[in-house]
Amino acid sequence: MARARTKAQREPTPQAEETRRKPHVTPAADHALATSLARASGMPSQQAARVQTAGNAAVRRSLAERVTRAPASGPQRLWDRAEFGKRTYESFFTQKSQAQKTVEQLITAYAALQPDPKGMPTAAHANLLAQMRASAEFWINDHTATDEDGSVVDPNRPKRMQGFRDFLTNVDAELALVKTGLGDKFSPEIGEKHEAFTALAERYTGSASTLFTKAAGLVDRVVGNPGESGKVEIEFEIPVDPSGVGFIGGRLTVEASREDDMMVKTRTEMVVTGGAKVGIAKIKAELGGFVEAQAPSAAEVMNLYSYGMYRRFRESSVIPAEMTNYLWGGSRGDFGKKKAENWSRDLEKRLFEIVPLPDQNEPKYQSISNPAKRKEAYDADLAAAEAAQERVRSVYVTTGGVVAGKGEVGLSGIAELAIGVKYTSGKKIDADAIVAAKGAAGAKNKNKTAGFGQQALGKDVSSISGSIGLTLGPIEGQLTVGATGEKRTVEFEVGGKVPASAMNGLPAYLADVAVSGVKLYRTLQTADSKTESLGPLMAFGSFQKSLVGTPVHGAITRQGLGVIGDVGLKFVASMEREDGKWTGDLELKHVTELGTDIGGALKVTLEKESRLAKWSYGPGGWTMS
Repeated sequence: MARARTKAQREPTPQAEETRRKPHVTPAADHALATSLARASGMPSQQAARVQTAGNAAVRRSLAERVTRAPASGPQRLWDRAEFGKRTYESFFTQKSQAQKTVEQLITAYAALQPDPKGMPTAAHANLLAQMRASAEFWINDHTATDEDGSVVDPNRPKRMQGFRDFLTNVDAELALVKTGLGDKFSPEIGEKHEAFTALAERYTGSASTLFTKAAGLVDRVVGNPGESGKVEIEFEIPVDPSGVGFIGGRLTVEASREDDMMVKTRTEMVVTGGAKVGIAKIKAELGGFVEAQAPSAAEVMNLYSYGMYRRFRESSVIPAEMTNYLWGGSRGDFGKKKAENWSRDLEKRLFEIVPLPDQNEPKYQSISNPAKRKEAYDADLAAAEAAQERVRSVYVTTGGVVAGKGEVGLSGIAELAIGVKYTSGKKIDADAIVAAKGAAGAKNKNKTAGFGQQALGKDVSSISGSIGLTLGPIEGQLTVGATGEKRTVEFEVGGKVPASAMNGLPAYLADVAVSGVKLYRTLQTADSKTESLGPLMAFGSFQKSLVGTPVHGAITRQGLGVIGDVGLKFVASMEREDGKWTGDLELKHVTELGTDIGGALKVTLEKESRLAKWSYGPGGWTMS
C-alpha cells in the first residue's frame, strides 16, 4: 500500500529547491569545462583550472546567501545540556556555578515539554525560556562591574562569560519563534518558577547563607517584636585570598533591641583573630573594637555591619587594597574593586538617600482647583516626606576602638563587686555625614590626597562610661553612667534567672504562659478588629500553645514542663539628658537563655528579653505602654 505524502514532502523547502536547480558538477566534468575555457581564451590550462574553481566558489557563495535570506523552514533549536556545558566550560579546575547548574536543569525541563495539539509551543515554553534568560543575566551581571570609568568583566572567567553571552543570543532566537507561535498569548514575564531558578534567584537577591545573612536571621529570632532585646554571640571566619590560607576570624557579641517604631538597633564588641599572610597584628589593630548600627530591619543592620567594616578596610593606609577588593568584590584586581565599590554605593542609595520635600508649585498640586483640598494633599505628602527623612536620618553605623578596664572583688564568698570604666572612640556614618563628605549618597568615593586608601566618611564620636555591678547569688545588678558629647545617660538594671530544671520546669512554664498572655492582651488592646483580625488570632494561638501545648508535649516525651533554657525577670531603669531635657524608661522584662548551633561555621548563644511592661518619662510626665 502506497504511503500518502505530506504537504511538506510534496513541497520542497527553499534549500532543497536551490539544490535541485544547482548543476551537479563532477570532477571530470569540471576538468572538461576548464579545458574548453583554455581553448576558447587561449590561456594556459592550469590558469584556466584556477579560474574555473573560483567561478564555482562564487556560485556556491551566491546560492548560500540566497538560502540564508530565505524564510526559516523550521524552529531555531535551543542548545542541549551538552552544548551549553561545552560552551560555558572554563577549565578542569573551575567548578560549575549555581547558574550553570540551574540552566542545565531548565534545559532538561524545556526538552521534556510537549507542544499543544496543533504542534505549536505553549506558554510553558516561553516561561522556561524567560527563566533561562534571567539565570544567564544573573551570572553575567554578577561577573561584570561598571562605574563612571567603564565596565570590567571577571578576568578569571573569560570563556564562561562568552558562553553565557552566546547562550543569551541562542535563547532570544528561540524566544522569538515561540513568541510568533503564541501570538497574543505570549508573555515575557516569568510565571510559575522552577525550583532550581527559585534557589538561584534567592541567592542573587541577598538570601544566600552568608555570614551576615545568617546573623540577621538570628537577630530577628531574638528581637522579632517591639520591646524585645537580647544578645547573640557569633564566631566567624572570612577568607581574604583565593588560596584560603589567609583569613580574618573573630567573635561578634551582638546586643540587639527592636524599638517601638520597629527600628532595630544593635551594638557589637568585636574580637578579631586571624591567619592572614599580611601582618595580622596590624589588621587587628585596625578592626578591633566595636560596631553599632540602627536600621529598619535586622538584615539591613547586618548589611551596615558589613558596610562599616568595608569603610574601615577601604580607608585604611595599612590594609592592602587587594585584600579589600577580594573580601567584598571576589577578585583582587580592578574587577573586584569595581564590584565592591558598586555594592557599597548601592547600599548608600538604599539606606542613606534622603527623599526631597514636596514643592507646592508642582503641577500635582496646582491642578487641584479647590484651595482647601490642594493644601490637604500637600500637607499629607509633606508629613509623609518628613517622616521618611527622619527615618533615614536615624539610620547609622558607628565603628571604633574600645579601651576598657574592669576589676572584681569577692565579698565574703557570697557576693561579687565589679567596677569598670570604658572609653570608645570612632566614626559615625549617617546620611548627613555622607552628604558632607561627597555630596550625595551613592556618589563616587574620593581617594586621600596623600597616602593610600580613600577619604574617610563619618564624623568623630567618643564616649566614656563607668559602671558598678553587684552579684548576689542568682541576682545581678548594675549601675552605669555615661557621656557622649553633650548627652548624659544613666542606666540601672537588676534581675535574676532560675534554671530551667528547677521544680521540673514549672517556673519556666509559668513565665512562658505569662509572657504570651501579656502579648495577647496588648494585641487585643491595640488591634483594629476591622483591619487586623489576623493579629489577635495569632496571639491567641500563641497563648493557647504555651498554655496547653507545653504540658501535652511534656506528657508525651516524659520531659515534664521544662521549657528549654533558663528563665528570669529583669527590671531596667534608664534616663537620658540631652539639650537640657531628661527623658527615661522603666521596663519589666522576661528573660530566657538558649544555646544553639547553626549549620556551618557558626556557634551561637542566644539570650532573649521580652518586655512585660513599660513606663516612659518625657515632657508630659509619665505614661504607660
